Amino acid sequence: METVHHTVIVETEGHFGGRIPPAICGDLLKHLDRELRLAVSMAFRGASRVVGRPPAWLQAASDVRFVDVEGRDETILHFEAPEFGAAAPELYEQSELWPTRPAPELTGFEVFSDVMRDVASEDAESDRFDRPLLERIARFDRLAKQGVRAARLQEWRGDRESFTRLDSRVAESAGRLAARAPAARRVKLAGRLDMLRVSTETFTIQLDTGEDVRGVYPGGDFVELRALLRERVVIDGHAIFRPSGGLLRVDAESIELGEGTGEFFSRIPKPTPGESAPSRFRRPQTATTGMNAIFGRWPGDETEEELVAALEELS
Repeated sequence: METVHHTVIVETEGHFGGRIPPAICGDLLKHLDRELRLAVSMAFRGASRVVGRPPAWLQAASDVRFVDVEGRDETILHFEAPEFGAAAPELYEQSELWPTRPAPELTGFEVFSDVMRDVASEDAESDRFDRPLLERIARFDRLAKQGVRAARLQEWRGDRESFTRLDSRVAESAGRLAARAPAARRVKLAGRLDMLRVSTETFTIQLDTGEDVRGVYPGGDFVELRALLRERVVIDGHAIFRPSGGLLRVDAESIELGEGTGEFFSRIPKPTPGESAPSRFRRPQTATTGMNAIFGRWPGDETEEELVAALEELS
């Protein structure tokens, strides 16, 4: 299988070089492995998470191998990553009128680098990430607490080498984007079934307005759906939104013949007005905030004897 050599240069407070502690190296490798897999899934499916067991093509396309470590000040990690076209040729068997998938010579490092660039610039309109991927990137702060300042990922575009940086600043940007993304909402959507891709469980429908909406249909019977190609269908599922509030995709639970379904259901779904993602309201509690600020405290100035007397009077 065709593989590409990549390096990740790790900056740490301890300047470990090639003698990085196993705990830090192990946590970093797990972090990168998970993010690369989510980024590859996002690049091909428009959704970073997979329901159930990951498909064989995803496991093959994100099968990155750690092969060596070196360095004198910074720690240099060496990897081999498979080219998408060699690892998952079935993804490229179906022709496209316009490109909607990564080039076959790319690897997971390139698509993850694209994700990080969009996150670093806080591109709220990007289609390279969804909330689960953003929340995973935001977890880099756990590595920062172990002394990892940054990880610079190498990528190749032809003969051109470049690096993208994953650090606390990028993690903070990911957290802000995740908090801005509106909550998913239940939708019913009608339109012409324009495209099916069995390997990635994805589809596209064309609305009456002429706009295209992409979606995923995990576990769906795509053999039966082929009979509905070019027909009007109705989809029940959930609309997933970008941080900007624009529609990213539809997670379908059912796709059925939609004859007679009116144009009212053939419009781009919008977020529920005033509804925000739950993550926006999550705040870590400290010793002086949250429940800790009020638990075990009585807000008044009454003595214990005065409180007992008041209770007896009320009873």
